[in-house]
Amino acid sequence: MNQICPLEYRYSSNELRSILSRKNLLNKMVIIEKTLLKTLARHRLIPMECLEEIDRVDVEIKPEEITVLEERYGHEVMALTKVLADKLGVCGRYVHLGFTSNDVIDTSWALIIRESLELLMDKLVVLINKLTQLTRKYRDLIMIGRTHGQHALPVTLGFKFANYLYELTRSYERLRHVYNNIVKCKVSGAVGTLAAWRDKGLDIQESICRELGLEPYLITTQIAPRDGYAELLSILGIIGSQLDRLALEIRELARPEINELVVEPPMISSSTMPHKKNPVRAERVSGLARVLRGFVVSGLENIVLMHERDLSNSSFERIVLPHSLLILDQILEDTLWILDHLKVNTEAIMGNIELSKKTFASECIMVKLVTEKNMDRFEAHRLLSKLVDETLGSNKSFREVLLDSVVSKLLSIEEIDECLDPGNYLGSYNKIIDRVLGYVEKTIGG
Repeated sequence: MNQICPLEYRYSSNELRSILSRKNLLNKMVIIEKTLLKTLARHRLIPMECLEEIDRVDVEIKPEEITVLEERYGHEVMALTKVLADKLGVCGRYVHLGFTSNDVIDTSWALIIRESLELLMDKLVVLINKLTQLTRKYRDLIMIGRTHGQHALPVTLGFKFANYLYELTRSYERLRHVYNNIVKCKVSGAVGTLAAWRDKGLDIQESICRELGLEPYLITTQIAPRDGYAELLSILGIIGSQLDRLALEIRELARPEINELVVEPPMISSSTMPHKKNPVRAERVSGLARVLRGFVVSGLENIVLMHERDLSNSSFERIVLPHSLLILDQILEDTLWILDHLKVNTEAIMGNIELSKKTFASECIMVKLVTEKNMDRFEAHRLLSKLVDETLGSNKSFREVLLDSVVSKLLSIEEIDECLDPGNYLGSYNKIIDRVLGYVEKTIGG
């Protein structure tokens, strides 16, 4: 095996590898070159006989053929057109007539990206549907919320899942948007003016793009505007980061001292410690997301090219475009696996609420003192802070401390107990979850 990049053998799916293979890219280039020839024949710019010849000849380009000629010419597209011309016989003399290299390259990538994004969006929809199910299933399972790693206020596990559901549905919309921005036909010639085809330029552009099932860019230089690729890389980085956040959440809640979520590892976690249950899939999501984020700044730099174009974008795109798509594919696959193997430890969730002695009720008590007993908010905050410190530094419960304090003179036992029940301090969580589910259904469909 001569493979170097882990994306060739370790990460991503075979389906996406096939889409992003050099063979598929070259086949797309051939399709575009043949579409040009057919269009030129229909517009009487080359002999009509070429129309039948193009359909008759079965053109299969092998990557090795291009590699050999590229070493001689120093130009990939020129090598491709020479191989194609030789296979088409007499009509081969018209191959690439009026095209520039990036008419072929950028439009081929549009076709590749179309196939890639459709695959990734399908997987993202599956992931969104799984999160929808988890949101519904655990809508009312009360747990402690955490900010800064510390106990905050009660939430529900379903509410927690709904946050990720909302974020990822927003990113589905982002992908749809960038799909429409970037899956376009770049057919405009050497500087974007379609000069080679004279007065038929716009007609030829429209015919080629329609044949390929793409909309043309309204205007380009020699290349399609690179803000589209920068936008794509940014969105892939956002999705990777969102799934990294979910993976980190699961990793944290799976720690033995928390143990609220459990992901059953299917294989060995440690080469020397048999007891280990490492969250390796979630950790891989986090590691790969870092690579995606690293590509974003370079994608922005790639917008900056001289005049009607220079070649500084090319090497970057050859590496980063396929790598980014393959990496997100693996992140999606890993996240789907994690959710399929996720177990919820309700006993630990309930037990952890008690760890901080229900001091989460301090805000509720403070609000009651301010809104119902007319206490100054700063005074109430200072009082509750002191009572929380007393609770955590003693063997007393928060309820006992409250009842032994001035609070018991201002609030009844029933009012204090109401605050100490986490189920009474969930705010509008149900309506908020419903709002998210409605948005998902509207965006993705039921």
